[in-house]
Amino acid sequence: MRLTVLLSLLMLSTTLVYGGSVGALSGDEASGVKWKNSTVKIAVSTTIDDSAPNIKNGSRIREALFRSILRWEAVADVRFITEYVERETTSTKGNSGDGISLITMSSLPEFVQLFGKSGSREAARTRVYFDKRGNIYEADIFLNPFALFSTDGSYGTFDLESVFTHELGHVLGLRHNHIPSSMMFDAVSENGPLGPLAPPRRDLLSADIAAVRSLYGTISEDGECCAAVSGRLLFTGKGTKAGVFVEEFETGRLIAVTESSTDGKFDIAGLSDGIYNLFWLRDGTFGYIDGYVDLTRTNGTIIETQRVRSFEPIYVPTFIGIYGILSESAVSLRKGEQYRVFFGGQDAAVESMTPLVRGPFITIDASTKQVENYGRGLFVTSFILKVDADAPSGAYSVMFISEDGRTGISLGAIDIR
Repeated sequence: MRLTVLLSLLMLSTTLVYGGSVGALSGDEASGVKWKNSTVKIAVSTTIDDSAPNIKNGSRIREALFRSILRWEAVADVRFITEYVERETTSTKGNSGDGISLITMSSLPEFVQLFGKSGSREAARTRVYFDKRGNIYEADIFLNPFALFSTDGSYGTFDLESVFTHELGHVLGLRHNHIPSSMMFDAVSENGPLGPLAPPRRDLLSADIAAVRSLYGTISEDGECCAAVSGRLLFTGKGTKAGVFVEEFETGRLIAVTESSTDGKFDIAGLSDGIYNLFWLRDGTFGYIDGYVDLTRTNGTIIETQRVRSFEPIYVPTFIGIYGILSESAVSLRKGEQYRVFFGGQDAAVESMTPLVRGPFITIDASTKQVENYGRGLFVTSFILKVDADAPSGAYSVMFISEDGRTGISLGAIDIR
């Protein structure tokens, strides 16, 4: 089979988070900050209006914002209070803020300069102000006046609901993660050429829910939230952080992710009752923690310091896709259907790898392997993948096993809807 055209769905939207009164910090460094009383007052500028030239007619931008707010309120003990104001400017980077959290899409020179280098490829930025105790007192969202927005999946536009939901996560104090199917992934995709076959990602992933609950808890009274897991990974080498991620024991679904300190210590909170496996990723090496974690009888588990089990690192395919179209983003699949899924990268080792998804709900038929010729130094293989009709919604990671037994992993590369 010869495919000669490679289309990429991913257009990066770099969202930055700053801490005003304690210095400028990136989103990944500003973790752990939160609103003290769990109530967030947001002023919405009149610049956020359907009549804006870069917003597609009929998008109903305020309804999109309202639905995005409800997503966070439904899963955590937080509340947004909104008001619409005749105001266009916000506090500037480096000062202590004015205490007014504003959502705006201004074309004033200061905002044009903010997006000057990225042009239309960046959807929005969020600036968060917090005090030395980590209490947020202001958070401003800037929509890019150069970018195109819609709510109907129009090709080449950013989905307003996706953008609002992502930025509101930053407003609440959440940082980026490295799960492509997560709402808090460090990039937001433009709508691609598949249209209705690949609708915009708007729902919160289990990892997003666990992250916000670790800060605010939940309003639920069912007693299932919120448990935590703490521990320390003992590596032979020191000085490098590891990504630690949690999967459901029975399903293989990715539930939460965090980053350890350089000495291997980690803490994952906001988890629901359940039984989980813990894995880690460090400098391209993938491994697991012996045994499973049972949170059905306790509100917290401490894993004792231990050496970790690891696999020899291999090259992991960079791209994944369906219908012959590859992307760096996660691929969205429907329950009860089967697909030919494509894996691609710049290393010939891709052609000798066999993909595997843990759990009983997603199966990959190794006998259906095809090597695809994309040219341009891109190596691609594809397999038939089947999704069980009863598969729980959420993210699943893909393991890759080489012919010599080495193993690698692509976190949250599959999103089941």
